[in-house]
Amino acid sequence: MMERFCYEVEDPERRVELLDVIQGRGAFNRFRRTTQRFELQAAWYRFRDRALEQIAKEWLELHQIPYQ
Repeated sequence: MMERFCYEVEDPERRVELLDVIQGRGAFNRFRRTTQRFELQAAWYRFRDRALEQIAKEWLELHQIPYQ
């Protein structure tokens, strides 16, 4: 999910840096600090919330569970 977010960042320099920080151990903390530094936290949380909602909808549909 973090990688998909990185690819949506328009600024190529920021995109590359974000992709670099998500490699290896401690990736989430580095990602969090970098999104803070780039003032992208709100965008990340919106992206994450939409992605989690989509994952939940797909799971519910797969298991034929109705939802609103």
